[in-house]
Amino acid sequence: MVEIKREWVNNLAPTDPDRAIEPASVTTLNKVTGLLSPNAIRWAVETAHEMTSYILEEMNDFGTGDGAFQTVRIATESHLLTATLLLALDDPAVADVTPETVIADHDFVRRGIALNTVLRGVQFGHAFALRRFLDMCEQYVPPRDRANEMRQITELMLKFFDVFSDQVAREYLEERDRWVSTAAATRKEVVRAILEDEPVDLTTAENSLGYALGHTHLAFIFESDRPASADPGELQRTALALLERAHCRGHLIIPVGANTVWAWGTVTSASTPDQIGSYPAPDEIRVGVGVPAPGMAGFVRSHQQADHAIRLSRHRTRSDTGHRAPWLIDYATHGIAALMSLDLEMAHDFVRRELAGLSAGGPGNRDLRETLLAYLDEERSVNAVAKRLHVARNTVSYRVKKSESLLGRTVAERQLELHVALRLEQCIGSSDPDAPTHDRESRTKAHHHP
Repeated sequence: MVEIKREWVNNLAPTDPDRAIEPASVTTLNKVTGLLSPNAIRWAVETAHEMTSYILEEMNDFGTGDGAFQTVRIATESHLLTATLLLALDDPAVADVTPETVIADHDFVRRGIALNTVLRGVQFGHAFALRRFLDMCEQYVPPRDRANEMRQITELMLKFFDVFSDQVAREYLEERDRWVSTAAATRKEVVRAILEDEPVDLTTAENSLGYALGHTHLAFIFESDRPASADPGELQRTALALLERAHCRGHLIIPVGANTVWAWGTVTSASTPDQIGSYPAPDEIRVGVGVPAPGMAGFVRSHQQADHAIRLSRHRTRSDTGHRAPWLIDYATHGIAALMSLDLEMAHDFVRRELAGLSAGGPGNRDLRETLLAYLDEERSVNAVAKRLHVARNTVSYRVKKSESLLGRTVAERQLELHVALRLEQCIGSSDPDAPTHDRESRTKAHHHP
């Protein structure tokens, strides 16, 4: 039977018992279950969540969005669960790089995140973890034993962190060697050279990509909010489905890490890219779409537009009411909103100013904004809006009048600004959500427990 050497570690408990955080590291969780108490496990999961937010707040090199958060979190959580078990058992044999850490390491390689960046993130995480363990020691261990216990904890953790960092670096380098030899890496490098306007031989590039660059291109960027351990082929299958829905002939799909895919398709006069909007909304996937453009310059321009669109979609995945914001942002429709959101604080201020009382939360106001946006899209045709939203004409007329009362002006006044504000609100909301709710909560806690 395994003996718990530090019983106080098994007595750890989450600071917020009512806060439910679903564990992400299933393999490591199974390893520690039955050895650590349920409360100690919950403490480690909660602390790892805060630790992830701390790392991403200190460094922006790991990417943005919930997908990047979850990838770092799954490694951090498995690592902290292992460190907690090591501390409880006082047994170095349990300390090893976890399968979840390996998954994240591989993802960093594929996304081109440098090894020194990864190791800096590990150092930030180690510093956070050690401070938190010492805080808990001060809270749980009697004063007469505290100094000796803190010394032992520090020595044990520093040895563990040193071995862990070496293993992370070795795994990263081995994976990088495997990755650079693959055809996928070759295609990604060719695409990178084109996007960065480096000299590229057209024939060589087309042969490497298996894709004709002289045609008219439609670019997509796909992002997932799921962790790196989720179905690795899901984004590529979604990319292929949307390329086919747009009647693209040639296809080029480039995975950029576990949570991002870049894609291009060649379009013709018979292609109908607007049909992609009818594709069933995929769960936890966002899509940015550029505008068709010809030649290698069009290949780059459409991708840049898709990048603006996907960035716009990151600002708000869900509105204040829980209603899901658009999963697909096409630059042709949302280009002005994408450009305006480059300064997010000013964009929110613009939305609140232009929409006035109509910017408030709640499903009633959301319906009003949706109707008014459709009303302006359809050039103020009540019949067209009623058909588009599947509501009665009187409902449309009522909602427009109600909106005008909240705006404090008629729809005809400052119509362009109103139309842009409604389109912008649809994507970023009217508040100032710099980060998802769980990020803001955990970052606040991280500052309280440095």
